[in-house]
Amino acid sequence: MSKIEVVKIGGNAINEDSYEEVIGALAHYSENRSLVIVHGAGPTIQSKFIAAGFKNTFIDGLRYTPKGSESIIVEALLQQNHALVMSLNKWFVRHGKPPRAVGVNAADSFCIKAEIIDQNRYGMVGTVTYIDNKLIRQLTTSQLLPVIAPYGIDSVSDIVNINADSCAGAMAKSLLASKFYLITNVVGVKDGNGNILDSLTVQDALSLIESGVIHSGMVPKINCAIDALDSNSEEKRIVKICDSITAKGTDIIAS
Repeated sequence: MSKIEVVKIGGNAINEDSYEEVIGALAHYSENRSLVIVHGAGPTIQSKFIAAGFKNTFIDGLRYTPKGSESIIVEALLQQNHALVMSLNKWFVRHGKPPRAVGVNAADSFCIKAEIIDQNRYGMVGTVTYIDNKLIRQLTTSQLLPVIAPYGIDSVSDIVNINADSCAGAMAKSLLASKFYLITNVVGVKDGNGNILDSLTVQDALSLIESGVIHSGMVPKINCAIDALDSNSEEKRIVKICDSITAKGTDIIAS
């Protein structure tokens, strides 16, 4: 069984001026690898929330998702998913290669299931309870590049918003990914003096969260990185927070 690598690319990284460079780097990196991409859509969701009259509120780094806004979340994610898949496949074709990127979302055979965390606090935000890793592996075994929109379906078939970092971490853990990259719009994790850390142990990361040095949107990233490490596994995994697939960034290590 070939080892799978998971890359999570944030909505901010996707929408910045370096978009074509990011697409090219991802497409090139995916060659001769079993790669899975999970993406965010933060800026698109934000603009659609404003247009619909919803507030953009974040609690513990998670977007508060009011009941009734789920369709907006899905619309934004599928819009971003389509754009990513098209851009990746255009890159492949321009470079004389067959298009390999395929969009995947929770509606596809209900491949991502979730449950609400705390509706009073976060709204319709959930945590992953199940991933159909057999489906994802079938795609990578077929030399395809799954591009995954991070939302889930709950036990009564309702839509649940899932933080993209959390979804990517759960995907990496479920697939026993050998490498997990969290690509964002910052170069890595900073210490209390604002210096970028080369590496960070799980215990040190938790301490920095507790002290408030790590805060806001970096908290879900650290938590999903820790989850992806899966301390019960004997296989060593590489987990990195960085601003590009080839950047040094910050390695999150078990100990």
